[in-house]
Amino acid sequence: MVVPAVVGRYKNPEENPFFPENLSASFVPSNPFTQFLHPGAISININKSIWNYAQTAGDDGNYAQTAASDLSLLQAISRRIHYGKFVAEVKFRDSSQDYDPLIRAKVYIWM
Repeated sequence: MVVPAVVGRYKNPEENPFFPENLSASFVPSNPFTQFLHPGAISININKSIWNYAQTAGDDGNYAQTAASDLSLLQAISRRIHYGKFVAEVKFRDSSQDYDPLIRAKVYIWM
């Protein structure tokens, strides 16, 4: 994903690269995005887990079509999951008195 990286796509906090360690440097100046997420949430990136889950052995022979479809699907799954960080932040800000004790007790409720 060289082109998206060099034009600054992954500087947006809503975007999460699958291979952050392989990103090319961006030549576009940074846009000052509003700091919405808690600092700990910014670093959450589960794309390696998605990648490992999606990889399966086999060969269907449709390499270009499969790769394009897989990439679109993986990006959609990633975006959907990572938007959850923003949803969680909104819920926390709306009812921090309810969530604060759960966070401190490390109680995780999966909805």
